Amino acid sequence: MGVQPAYRDQTGTLRQTSPETARALLAAMGMTVETAAEAREHLAERQAAQAARPLPRWQVIEAGRAGADVPCRAPRALLRLEDGAERILAADGSVTLPALPLGRHRLEVGGHACPLIAAPAALPLPHRGWGVTLPLYGLRPPEQGGIGAYDDLARAASALAEAGADFVGLNPVHAGFPTVPDLASPYSPSSRRRLNALHVAARRETATAGELIDYRADAPARFAALRAEFDAAGTLPEAFHAFAAEGGTELRRFALHQALSDRFGPYWTDWPAPYRRPDSPEVGAFAEQEAREVTFHLWLQWRADTALHAAAEAARPMRHGLYLDLAVGTHPAGAETWAQPELFARGVSLGAPPDAFSPDGQSWGLAPMIPAALEDTGFAALADTLAAQFRHAGLLRIDHILGFDRAFWVPSGAAPGAYVTMPRAAMLAIARLEAARAGALIVGEDLGNVPEGLREALADSGLMGCAVAQFETGPDGWRRAEDYPEAALASFGTHDLPTWQGWRQGRDIAARARINGWDPAFHRQAAAERRADVAGFEALIGGTTHEDVARFLGRTPARLVAVQMEDVLGLADQPNLPGTTDEYPNWRRRLPLAPEDAARSPGLRRAAALMAETGRKEPRMDVITVATDPIEGQKPGTSGLRKKTRVFMGPHYLENFVQAIFDGIGGAQGKTLVLGGDGRYFNDRAAQVILRMAAAQGARRVIVGAGALLSTPAASNLIRTRRTDGGIILSASHNPGGPDEDFGVKFNTPNGGPAPQDVTERIHAASMRVSDYRILESQDIDLSRPGETTLGATTVEVVDPVADYAALMERLFDFDRIAALFAGGFRMRYDAMNAVTGPYARAILEGRLGAPEGTVVNGHPLPDFGGMHPDPNPIWAKELMDAMMAEGAPDLGAASDGDGDRNMIVGPHTYVTPSDSLAVLAANAHLCPGYADGLEGVARSMPTSRAVDRVAQARGMAFYETPTGWKFFGNLLDDGRVTLCGEESAGTGSAHVREKDGLWAVLMWLNLLAATGKTVPRVMADHWAEFGRDFYSRHDYEGLDAGVAGKLMEDLRLRLDDIAGTEWGGRMVEAADEFAYDDPVDGSRAEAQGLRVRFSGGGRIVFRLSGTGTSGATLRVYLEDYTDDPARFGEDPQVALAPMIAAADALAGIAARTGRTAPDVRT
Repeated sequence: MGVQPAYRDQTGTLRQTSPETARALLAAMGMTVETAAEAREHLAERQAAQAARPLPRWQVIEAGRAGADVPCRAPRALLRLEDGAERILAADGSVTLPALPLGRHRLEVGGHACPLIAAPAALPLPHRGWGVTLPLYGLRPPEQGGIGAYDDLARAASALAEAGADFVGLNPVHAGFPTVPDLASPYSPSSRRRLNALHVAARRETATAGELIDYRADAPARFAALRAEFDAAGTLPEAFHAFAAEGGTELRRFALHQALSDRFGPYWTDWPAPYRRPDSPEVGAFAEQEAREVTFHLWLQWRADTALHAAAEAARPMRHGLYLDLAVGTHPAGAETWAQPELFARGVSLGAPPDAFSPDGQSWGLAPMIPAALEDTGFAALADTLAAQFRHAGLLRIDHILGFDRAFWVPSGAAPGAYVTMPRAAMLAIARLEAARAGALIVGEDLGNVPEGLREALADSGLMGCAVAQFETGPDGWRRAEDYPEAALASFGTHDLPTWQGWRQGRDIAARARINGWDPAFHRQAAAERRADVAGFEALIGGTTHEDVARFLGRTPARLVAVQMEDVLGLADQPNLPGTTDEYPNWRRRLPLAPEDAARSPGLRRAAALMAETGRKEPRMDVITVATDPIEGQKPGTSGLRKKTRVFMGPHYLENFVQAIFDGIGGAQGKTLVLGGDGRYFNDRAAQVILRMAAAQGARRVIVGAGALLSTPAASNLIRTRRTDGGIILSASHNPGGPDEDFGVKFNTPNGGPAPQDVTERIHAASMRVSDYRILESQDIDLSRPGETTLGATTVEVVDPVADYAALMERLFDFDRIAALFAGGFRMRYDAMNAVTGPYARAILEGRLGAPEGTVVNGHPLPDFGGMHPDPNPIWAKELMDAMMAEGAPDLGAASDGDGDRNMIVGPHTYVTPSDSLAVLAANAHLCPGYADGLEGVARSMPTSRAVDRVAQARGMAFYETPTGWKFFGNLLDDGRVTLCGEESAGTGSAHVREKDGLWAVLMWLNLLAATGKTVPRVMADHWAEFGRDFYSRHDYEGLDAGVAGKLMEDLRLRLDDIAGTEWGGRMVEAADEFAYDDPVDGSRAEAQGLRVRFSGGGRIVFRLSGTGTSGATLRVYLEDYTDDPARFGEDPQVALAPMIAAADALAGIAARTGRTAPDVRT
């Protein structure tokens, strides 16, 4: 049950766990055990319950890697992913898992669940760097007085970034006890998931001056000033309401606890009994009656989060930013234990076993988590607590990480403490998972009585340990610099240890002698030992100053070095003296200088120089500013900016537009971006330019696909899953590639979708006023294989471009059923058109699904697409069409375009139009695991045929008609109004990303074919039998004179009102208009989106000028007609649409105006 029978303390003494201690610890877990027989009974019950489980208690797996086996005593299990997706997996003694994304998932059998912790195998170690730790509370100098605030931290961070520091560290900023000013220790929090509002600066507050903080005066004064601000605020801003909504029930429960504390006192264990449970009726009534008080505490948390975010932003130029600290435990009578009392042990405290300084051991007054309760809840509390820190931290210290292996519990009363085993592997995996989500790193404080194997486990996980110089000794004396561990943060001391000057002077020894009343002889002995230690250490480092200490630490292999601000400023008194309360001014000492002055002090400048001298600064890479002038025509369209490749290769052209992107999104400073493209000519060179520009402008991280390759849907997925600030995609989509063909650049926003109109307008405006751009002078980055490197202060993370996307597809579709389809002889031909989708199709179709080698043709991306026009339609994919129309054709043909977002579906002797494909997928999506619960709604672009409308109407689904351009679907997807959407231009997609997705559509077709056992022709015949057929075709007139095409459209626009009621091509016009769209989510309006002419009987013609070409103008004419007569379902669309074709030419005068008697492309 976790209580260890014995342990060895740091002196090597074996200490047995007494029966009294064991009973007390088991009682704290909720098990009453008075006799050995009862203990055996409890153990037997626990073992029997475990034996009855068909699944393990939990399992750690490596994210993104398929093939992990989970023991399972059932024929099948339900895999439930973190995002809600579900899939049934077969079992034969075990379940073999597909590749899973980062997250906390579940395997379920009956009423049993096994949490699956999908985490990276290890976190990467950082590059050699350094930073500064400082006391947040003490950042206001004596003459100013008061308590340090997050605003002060922001000023310090900004100055330290200028000095070249890689991080700024501080003690925990967890929520404390506002009504108990003396409880100042940041390591005894009320809640580790919420922030300390004491560090929110108020506009008007009184403060006491002096070297020591007076919490009794200053804390109430600050909260009174904040309350006055709240009362005067009136209507709270939308940002507050968004924060409160994001925090949800957990945040509101914390605020409710704080309001109750104001009424009944700080410790909930002393409250009236009805208020000790958060779900009691009395608490619910209080929440209603005191809603204003609850809102006040929500507001305080919002203010704290906003201010700490500003500090994190100020620190973002540093490589790691804020280095926050997670306390080992929480106060037993605080908000955390009130909200989840079942998670915490009662009647015991975390502590430490006896050692030389504490012969009776230590009891810290902190409530431990019950390991079984942690397991039962899927480690949610630990994950949420870590995620709360990573909200603002790039680097996190976990206090006393020894507790991930075993925690020392001390019972109340006289019984000694003992160790309780913790689920180490799971807890380390949760730490890796949450750090990886945030792109952050972890330092585990591994000092004290370290259990065997823990340091090895930390190293295997990529968690750094601590190398504190004051403790780095061995049998031969002080450890040499070269012998320090590499996977560590090295420092001279910590907040609990003397400063350099205090250590040399023995100030801590003198303080303990005075406080504890040491015998004079013992005091003299301790002082003499210290003098000997100082002499030995100074001989080792070759000096007596803190600069000598910094140089020594800088020379160690430790990846990170922390310099303590108290040492930089030459202070002798340490911040905290463990084991004391009122006897020593713990957590009260102020720094003597204002934060920015301390960060710019001579001592800090010398420390920075020494860090550079010892190789803790990147080689010099100069940022140069290049003067330029605006270049006409850099107005991005619905798919970014597309021009001829040689235009982009011209002087300043690419650089100007990239600078306009950065300026248009508020700068690259501190942002994380995704970068990749379709591999066309100039893709590789453009990626290197963009990386150097991002680094020059302070981007924190750029995630780039290996080889600078990323399909557009894969880029969208990375932007979303990595929660980045957006991404730059290099592609001209389906347009040809090569030095004399097309190139494109577009920006996608943090939702993963194309930039909406307001963003593209800002980018265009920036391009018209650009006067210079900033770029780093450096060598090219090696993008050939996954890994991390740095470019200036920017981390460049090269990732496998396929892995995350393939894992996403495996969650959405029934890969087992599709693999069985291929195993049964199903034949397919997938033409990747020498474009970016080739590696994805080979990895998924031939790799994971077992399709025969050679199923994917033209599967290697080439700069010029092998001379192909990478547009998946019957004209440009002629070889595929010929194969599919021949005798003995494969069962399915498919193709994708340049950047992987478009698709073509063909069956034997059956071409499926994109509009029909969208309708078929909408009607059959429920057959796929990712859509088994049905669709929220569907959307199509206005020119797309109305076939999907008929499915939506028949199935009772919401339906939306939008302008052309995938960005218009984004709001509907983000708002949850639709799940599936598509365009007639071979683009189909769903809520899984915010781009159309070619390979996704192909996999959905494979899934429905596997699920139904039907052929493509049968699927289409059955669909038309149920919904009728919309004959559809698009005629493209390419390379028209822009003036002629514009005049054609304008003349037709002016005649729209007169067309209704007239007859053309033998059909009556019912209505004619110019399509405009009012977005139902944000209320924006898009006008001039195409001319529509609707005819009796279901006919329709749409006229549009395309915005995706690079030269001339393209007139697109969309033709549609409907029939529910089965006898006509097999007609050739061009024959069935002959009346519409004639009407289009007559209405617009196409032949007469353009000289074209036929379209260039007919699809």
